[in-house]
Amino acid sequence: LKKRGELFMIKSILVPMGTSDSSVAALKTSINLSNLFKAELRLLYIEDMRKINVTMMNYMSAGVGISFDSPSLELENKRAEENIKKEMDFIQTLYNDCKNTIESKNSLTVIKGDITEEILKETHSVDLLVMGKSLEKDSEGKLQGYVFNVIQRTNKPIISVSKGDTLGNNFLIAYDGSTAANNALRIAGEFISLLNPAVTVITVKEDREEAKLLIEEAKKYLLPYKEDIKTIWKHGKEVESILEVVKEKQISCLVMGGYGDNKIREFFLGRTTEQVLNMLDIPVIVANV
Repeated sequence: LKKRGELFMIKSILVPMGTSDSSVAALKTSINLSNLFKAELRLLYIEDMRKINVTMMNYMSAGVGISFDSPSLELENKRAEENIKKEMDFIQTLYNDCKNTIESKNSLTVIKGDITEEILKETHSVDLLVMGKSLEKDSEGKLQGYVFNVIQRTNKPIISVSKGDTLGNNFLIAYDGSTAANNALRIAGEFISLLNPAVTVITVKEDREEAKLLIEEAKKYLLPYKEDIKTIWKHGKEVESILEVVKEKQISCLVMGGYGDNKIREFFLGRTTEQVLNMLDIPVIVANV
């Protein structure tokens, strides 16, 4: 087994920051991981200029003849800018308060732009993302936040966090043999080496023999990282099966594959990933192709 702090692939962690409780949880989780992996921690705050742009668009659509230099529009823009400043002050204070607990190199970068696009740009130079996932839902019952947009488009592993500050000690790995699921096994190995959690592998397949082969494949890969691995075979719907095991086994962290390069398969895998994220409040590690 790998020794703590040696030969780990995770050398840099990106944490997009906000003011929500889930963002604070993501920061705390990332600090713990940074200290364990001895990885550089990069905090990123993006001033969302769309808030000001949306204000302008709302005024333009509200009526004809509203000038861009009208007092009402100026007032709304000022309010939007003040809110951005309040968010930035909150983030800076939070960073200052926890900076001394970060053992590795760390930084806070502030930029302006579109949140999703700027996060994706920054992922090119890091090994891992940790993002807060708000538990607030919109009118359609879907979780709000940028984590879903980023997960769909990044090729880096990402941890979605809604509360707490650790990944816990009871991991569930969902494995279906896909390239994304194999990437999930690889990243799981890193965390298993460091945290030594209990590990269960779940495969959801109708065919028992196919499921057996997949389970053995996953166990064979994970054996150098963990000798005692429990396995579960389920048949039926993937999302329901995963959620059932998470509840029954009191799982603390789920590891799964996400999006890939096969568009048809991606449609189903992406749906599974999104539904699982929507319904779980534990940390979820997602690995794409």
